[in-house]
Amino acid sequence: MPEMFEGDPNYEKIKAELDPFITKITKVTGKTTPEYIRFKKNILEWNKRFGKAVETAGTVDSIQKLQIPLFQELETTPGNRRLLSVVGLYRYLGLVESLGTTVLDLLVILLIANSRNLHVERIYDVPRIVHASSFDDLEYVPLATKIAFLERNDLRETSKFIDRELRNAIAHLNFKIDSQGNISILRKGKWKSVNIYERINNFNKKFMMITLILSQRELNNI
Repeated sequence: MPEMFEGDPNYEKIKAELDPFITKITKVTGKTTPEYIRFKKNILEWNKRFGKAVETAGTVDSIQKLQIPLFQELETTPGNRRLLSVVGLYRYLGLVESLGTTVLDLLVILLIANSRNLHVERIYDVPRIVHASSFDDLEYVPLATKIAFLERNDLRETSKFIDRELRNAIAHLNFKIDSQGNISILRKGKWKSVNIYERINNFNKKFMMITLILSQRELNNI
């Protein structure tokens, strides 16, 4: 269904960034090479992780959405407007921590399969510094490191599907909500206004773009 994003500049930029990496691993890299074999194994593991992430995100999102009509009925009460904003913040965090990180990990693995090395430090094994090659290797890699890895390897627009600044503000409680439900997050010592439902919609849209591009290229059927 690429026509649903036809003419969208963000979609075209993300597609242009991802296509070379997908083409190389699916069309160019030999199917008997270690890189291809390892990537195929990772795809099988990712399918399991993604299914769980979708289930978790759907459950959390549904529970929170069920509460929204109640809040909206009482929207004239300032306390309820504030509560609605809190729900929005944690809906966003839930989406990032489930669907967002799962897709982000796949993008990192795709880059690794294209000979882009990501060094990770292991705590309980030797050697301490290794090239990441599996999802287990990425388990303790910070979100910021993964996003920077995408940016450094020419997936700048793609990496923007996660708003790391907003995610961190929510996770570390660096936000405030006024009596009207307006949200601000703390950034470099200053408060910055945020429309949380606009950010949720942006995440969902770009998430769909990325997964659509990956599925069009039959990445899951490698």
